[in-house]
Formats: sequence, C-alpha cells, structure tokens
Amino acid sequence: MLVALAACSGRERSASDSTSPTNERASEPAATGTTVAPTSPVPGDPTPAPLAWSNCHGDFECASLTVPIDYADPSGATIDLAVVRLPARNPSRRVASVIVNPGGPGGSGVDMVVNGFGSDGLDQRLDIVGWDPRGTNRSAPLDCATGAPAFAALDPSPNDAAAQQTLDAAAAAIAADCAARGGPLLQHMATTDTARDLEQLRLALGGEGLTYVGYSYGTAIGLAYAERYPTHIRAMVLDGVVQPDQDLSQMLLGQTHAFDEEVQRTLDDCDRQRSCPVHDASVTYDRVAARVEQTPLPTSDGRALGPSDLAIATIESTYDPSLTDVYLDALADADGGNGSSMMALADAYRDGAGFSGYVGVLCVDSPHPVGAASWKQFADQLAAASPRFGASIANEVLPCAFWPVPVQQQPHPVVAEGSPTIVVIGNTGDPATPYSQAEAVSRQLAHAELVTVDGRGHTSGDSTCASNLVRRYLVDLEPPPLHSLCT
Repeated sequence: MLVALAACSGRERSASDSTSPTNERASEPAATGTTVAPTSPVPGDPTPAPLAWSNCHGDFECASLTVPIDYADPSGATIDLAVVRLPARNPSRRVASVIVNPGGPGGSGVDMVVNGFGSDGLDQRLDIVGWDPRGTNRSAPLDCATGAPAFAALDPSPNDAAAQQTLDAAAAAIAADCAARGGPLLQHMATTDTARDLEQLRLALGGEGLTYVGYSYGTAIGLAYAERYPTHIRAMVLDGVVQPDQDLSQMLLGQTHAFDEEVQRTLDDCDRQRSCPVHDASVTYDRVAARVEQTPLPTSDGRALGPSDLAIATIESTYDPSLTDVYLDALADADGGNGSSMMALADAYRDGAGFSGYVGVLCVDSPHPVGAASWKQFADQLAAASPRFGASIANEVLPCAFWPVPVQQQPHPVVAEGSPTIVVIGNTGDPATPYSQAEAVSRQLAHAELVTVDGRGHTSGDSTCASNLVRRYLVDLEPPPLHSLCT
C-alpha cells in the first residue's frame, strides 16, 4: 500500500555504478574497530528474555520476542513479535548482527530476510536479522479495517457532494471499526513504540551495539531509535529517508509533486521511443483516466479497474525502473479496453502491507487534517498540485481524518547527539522519499554522511556502488567518503 511511505525489498542487482568520493572527512568522531560494547537497558525499559531460536525456512532460525503493549506499563499486557535470523555464513569472522526493516508502515522484515537480503556478501560476516513490527504480519496484526477493499474501490476524486459523502462515510467506517475492534494495541502503534521494540530486540540478541539498515518508512524507525538511544548504535544506514520535521500533509504534498513529475517524465520518454507501445502517452493516459471515471475496465478475474486502481498502478510503476515497460504495456492494454495488467500493478502496490497496520501508524505519527471538511480542503490542495494523482494520494489515508487515537508526537528534527556516523542515502529520482529529505536529515543529524545515488526509482536498490559503500561501513565501520556520488 505504500504511497505515503513505500516499502522496499532492499534487493541488490548488478548495475553500472561509480562513486566519486574525496579523501576529506567531516569533522566528527571516526568509527574505530568493529564492535560496540554491550549496553544495559535505559531506565524505564524492561529487560527481555534471550531469544529461543528454532530452525525454519531452511537455513534460517525463528524466534518470538515478547514486548509490552504499553511501555508505560511494562508489567502489563504483552504481544509477541516474529523474528528471523540467518547466522553469519563465516562464523569465525562474524562481527555483528544487522537488523533490517523494509519500510511500509507494515512491511515484513521476516520476509525481507527470508527472501535474500544480505546475499550480496553481507551474510558472510553479519547475522542477518529481521522482524515484523508490532501490529503487522506475524506480530499481533491489527485486523480491523474490514471495509478497506470497498473503500479502495471508490473514486478517490469525487465529482459531486454525494460521492464525497460516500467516500467520507467509508473512511469513517474504517476508523470506527478499528476503534471497536483494534483493542489496546491500537493505542500503541506509533513509530516511537516500534523503536522501543527495536531496542528490546537488540538486548534480546545479546546487547551488542545496534547495527541497523532501514529503507523508506524503516528510516523513520531508525531515526526514532537514534533519538532515544544514540549511544547504543554501532552502525546505522537510512536509505530513502523520511523527514521527521514534516507533518503528514507536508510529506504527502511533497510526494504529490514528485510522483507527478516522475510519471510525466516516463510518459515523455515514451514519446521519444519508437518502440513505446502507446502513441502520445500523456493523451493516452488522460483518455484512459477519463474512461475509467465513467465505466471501469473489465479484468480477467472479473473485477473492474476504476480510477483509484489506475492511479495506484501508475504510482507503483515509479518505484522501480524495471516496471516502466510493464506499465506502458499495461497502459496500452487499458487503452484497448483490458484492465487486467494495470490491475496487477495496483495489486502489487496494495499487497505491500495490511491496511490496518498501515493507517494505524500513519494516523498517529504526525499531525494531519481532522474531520471531513478539513481533509477535503487538503485533498483539494493536492489535486491542484497534481490533477492526475493528488486526490488519490490524499484520500488513500482519509481514515486518518476520523482516527480514534490522537497524534502521538509533533514534527521535529532528529539530532541524535552521541551517535556514531549514520549513513544517509538519497536517490535523486526517488518520488516516494524525495532526495531533498535525505539532504535535510543528513544536515540535521549530529553525525551523518550523505551518499547520493543519481538514478530513478525508490531507494538505492539497484546501485552496486551504494551497496559496496554500505557493506564496507556495516562490516568494517568505514564510513563512505565525503560527498560520495553513485551514478
């Protein structure tokens, strides 16, 4: 589902990359050695039991981590979080455990590890560890947004008051359903809670300094951790960065501009290529959009491709350059009356996380418009910024306007004084987490090094150059050179 904060698999494929570093280093503490001494729980944090591992998924080990639902009441109700580990393949040279998160909110760290994160060489000297954050996947998942499929099928850009009322009512019903069935966990889904879970996982793994890699929304978890536990970090990589001093409205407005520009770039590139399957791609897209507004397109499985599906599928295609040709073929099919391929792209986007856990985090993490009238004004602002996608981006999380749990914190920069060098990676062509956010966060952190990837798609997933820099940093604690550029 991940318009707001996109999940990334952390996959790494060969690419023609280069790096242009200088020998200068920023005036900050240099990383030395390969380990950080174990640390004890901070006051107020419980001490978790060691993890009891059992074999699973072939070469992997699985365990459950028990954490409090409410850290203000550590002796109260608990939940179990699913954890997976691939032990270092060269155990005699093992240096640490690296904990990874793919984003979301709601992406599965367990799936990320089982699906091969670290197979580029990280798994030789690092234990690869992933977990499913609270309220998602295998970790006490919230299951309260029963009306989400019907809500997603509605036109996100209503043409009249009646359609707007229908959309508002469907979003309010989701919020009411979660209020009735979400239980106590619904009150404790904020990223700050997940960051404290991450500290419990670090302690349960033995207490060595945290080595962490977070993608997209996973960077929000990392920043929340760094703010609370800066001296507990051994190494941290934040790739596709969420800017913590932006509220939800600011973040979505920035994404709206970026997605609109990236899609227009794709359509313009199509027009310059004789092999493109559509002629005059912008006109084709707008023709299909107007058509599904009136009559949804049939698909092979009996569903119908509507306005929301088309917008979501188009946005999905910007996350990975390898999807560009797939999307243009789907656009040609849709122009011919077949919505199946386009629906497949929309399904891939929505399958990234459960909707309950997704909105359960987004709606409490930062301020946003409250009530139908305020949210409509916000949606109109995004629609003005991008007539094609603005309303879809805003109204995907319309349940936040009616959410039963108040916002847990205010936007603010994270400094993390006392941390080692934190590596921040930004892709200049990333519409989900625009490059300006990586620049801002690298300036705000007390000790950070920015790696710039000059490419397209979300995060640095295809950059061998960035992968090599990250591997040296995570294994040897060698931060990237100043002004590293991967092309």
